[in-house]
Amino acid sequence: MISYSNPNSAGALVTEGILDSMSAGILVYMALVDLIAADFLRKRMSCNFRLQILSYCLLFLGAGSMSLLAIWADASVNSILSAWFFPRGKLSGAIKGLDVVE
Repeated sequence: MISYSNPNSAGALVTEGILDSMSAGILVYMALVDLIAADFLRKRMSCNFRLQILSYCLLFLGAGSMSLLAIWADASVNSILSAWFFPRGKLSGAIKGLDVVE
């Protein structure tokens, strides 16, 4: 069955995207609810307002840094793929969307 499937077909790409987003959602949920919530609900944290503000700022700084890293990694992958597979400088629709490579 694997030999007959096309990994670049629209259905395969949509399925992969849905499964990736579900696993990312589970990871974010586990991080926020099980790991970070335990740190933010401690008595030391609830008694010290300055520590709360610092902790939230650092949490958002870390989340923003990870987002920038993801954007940078995506741009790097796209530029590497376009250089390898499309040496004339055109990034085809096969990488950016679901169009057929011409």
